[in-house]
Amino acid sequence: MKTFKLALMAGIILLACSCSRSSQDATPEQITAQYTFADTAILHVAKMDADAVISKDVNDPTLENDLLNIRAKEEHMRQVGLTHTADLYIAAIEKRITEHKPELAKAMGL
Repeated sequence: MKTFKLALMAGIILLACSCSRSSQDATPEQITAQYTFADTAILHVAKMDADAVISKDVNDPTLENDLLNIRAKEEHMRQVGLTHTADLYIAAIEKRITEHKPELAKAMGL
């Protein structure tokens, strides 16, 4: 399953390279106003990653590692110039966690 996620992420990043647009100073609502195919794909990855976090208890020792992996993915996207994709990814995760696990969102400062 992890290999599948990595392969999917690599494909999305390659696809997003040609579809990414600048989103500097944009709100999450502005970022998600129009979705390209690549946007839809990264939203799917964000949902899977957020659901993995949501499914865990707040005291689960692996939760911190999952959150760090999410931030690592976001940072990697930014390092390769996919700012819009990174913004969309993290905004979708934060929104999903806030909606489905408010106690975790509060602990995270969301």
